[in-house]
Amino acid sequence: MNDVDYKYDYAVVVPVFENNGILIELADLLEQTFTDLNKSYQLILVDDSKSNQSWKYVQEIYQKNKENTVAIRLSRNYGQHNATVCGFRYVNAPWVITMDDDLEIYPNQIPLLIGRQKETEADVVSGEFNRTKGGVFFNLLNKTFVNSGEKIKKERSTKSSFRLICKRLTDRLLEFPHHFIFIDRVLMWYTQSIEFVKVDHFKSQKPISGYQKKGLFSLLTNILFFFSSIPIKAMSYFAFVLSFFTFLFGMYRVYAKLINNTPLGYTSIIVSILFSTSMILFALGLIGEYLRRIYSILNNQPVYEIKSILK
Repeated sequence: MNDVDYKYDYAVVVPVFENNGILIELADLLEQTFTDLNKSYQLILVDDSKSNQSWKYVQEIYQKNKENTVAIRLSRNYGQHNATVCGFRYVNAPWVITMDDDLEIYPNQIPLLIGRQKETEADVVSGEFNRTKGGVFFNLLNKTFVNSGEKIKKERSTKSSFRLICKRLTDRLLEFPHHFIFIDRVLMWYTQSIEFVKVDHFKSQKPISGYQKKGLFSLLTNILFFFSSIPIKAMSYFAFVLSFFTFLFGMYRVYAKLINNTPLGYTSIIVSILFSTSMILFALGLIGEYLRRIYSILNNQPVYEIKSILK
C-alpha cells in the first residue's frame, strides 16, 4: 500500500438514498473536518435512490468541489452495501471511510477512527455507538445480526457502517462475485485485524430510511441464506431431537400395548403424521430458499449498474 502514489490521504464513500438536502451539510462538515486534520480527502457520492430527488444535491456538491468529488448515479436501487462497493472502485487513497448520508454520525468523529488505526495499526476500525438513537426493532436487529459473526464464529466484526478500511481490503470487496454483498461479513473473511472506537450516534435527520421493516427483513433473510448455514443447521439439529423423542414415544406406545394392552389410538397416529409431514415441508422450504439463491448467483445478476458518473 505504501508503494502506490495516491492522490489523497483519505477517501470518504457515502451511499445516498432519498436525501432531503442534509447531504449538503454533510459535505460542508467533511470539508471542515479534513481542513482541521490538515489532510486531503476524496469524496465519493453514490446515489442509490429510487427517485431523482437526491441526484440534484449530489450534482450541487460536485459542482462546488469538482477537484475532489466523484458523483455516481446508479440505474436503480441496489442497496446500501452494493452502492458502497460501487464507490470503492473509484477510490484514490490508501484509506477509505464509509458513512451514511443522514448525519446519524457527524464527520467530527472521523479523527477517532484515524487515531484508533494509528494506535493499533488495524486493517479496519469500526465505530461503536455510545448510545443508539434508533427504534426498538432496528436496535434488536443490529444487536442480533450485525454482531452475529462474533456470536457464531467468535470472530470480530464491524459494528456499524461508520468504518475506516485499508484500500487492500476494499479492492478485495470489488472481487466479490455475488449480487448481494454484506460488507461487515465479507471483511471478516479477509482479516481479523479489526478494532473499535466509541462514537456519538444521533437520530437520523432524513424522513425516509433505506431500511424500512420490509427492507430489514429482506436484509436479514439474505444474510442468513447467503452468509450462513444457520437455517439448515438448525433444521438438522431439530430433526435429530425430534427423531429422538419420536423414537422414545414409539417405544413407550409399544410398551403400553404389550404390558397394558392399551389401544394405539387413531388421534395420536394422525397427529404424528401431520406433524412429521409439516416438518418435512418446512425443511424442503429451507432447501428451496438456498436453491433459489444459488440460482440467482448462477444468473450473474449485477452488483450494480452505473447510469451516469461525474468525476
